[in-house]
Amino acid sequence: MGEKRRLTIPARLDSVPIAREFVTEAARAAGLGSRAVYHCQMAVDEACTNIIEHGYGGREGTIDLECHILDDRLVISITDDSPRFNPLEIEEPNPDASLDDRSGGGWGIYFMKKMMDEIHWSYRGGRNRLTMIKRLKSRPDEHLRDEALVSASEIKPGVWVIGLSGRLDSVTAPRLERTLGDEVSAGHVRMIVDMSGVEYISSSGLKALVKTWRAARKQGGDVLLASLRPEVAEVFELIGFTQVFGIYPSVDEALAGAGW
Repeated sequence: MGEKRRLTIPARLDSVPIAREFVTEAARAAGLGSRAVYHCQMAVDEACTNIIEHGYGGREGTIDLECHILDDRLVISITDDSPRFNPLEIEEPNPDASLDDRSGGGWGIYFMKKMMDEIHWSYRGGRNRLTMIKRLKSRPDEHLRDEALVSASEIKPGVWVIGLSGRLDSVTAPRLERTLGDEVSAGHVRMIVDMSGVEYISSSGLKALVKTWRAARKQGGDVLLASLRPEVAEVFELIGFTQVFGIYPSVDEALAGAGW
């Protein structure tokens, strides 16, 4: 059956931190990692803020939260008495649009959809009910050997292939950043990063790649990416980094596309 925790807050913005802390404690009790806990925090923050600002619109009301801790997932339910509204029907904003062309609305719901594994909405008994699910996943290895993470070879004069493998997360990103920084410092500024062995990338891994890309570009080089797995490519597409990096199906196609 699992453990259920419940909380009711006034529909006021100063109550949102209380809801966020309530969900944080439940997420940690469920065994979620820090990244997943952050996802839950942000999703609940966005959901409650949306209800308060757009649902109740300044009127008095309450928001009921329930966290159901199960063996394989955390189920978060948020219920309110505001007018019937399905947030999942809102058109998603375009992350590829320029900043000038992006509308101001819809981003909170967009993040909720992307950060949680499932989101459902229902309207029963005159109440909106938003249910969000975060599944427990196996924890990443806390230590990866350097030689398993990064390898480098000169594919042709002045062009280096950097092979990455494993999980590029907050644990491995500092080492990755140092290693790639050493390559740039050595003058290896024309890089093709072979991502075929990368099974997971977080924002920390992305930041390390962006920092290397910027450093290489300053010296007249570039960083191209090749052989991304679908789940990794999805992350780049989600945040619009396909507009930043040159991304190719293979190392050979990256080399040909760059004309190096």
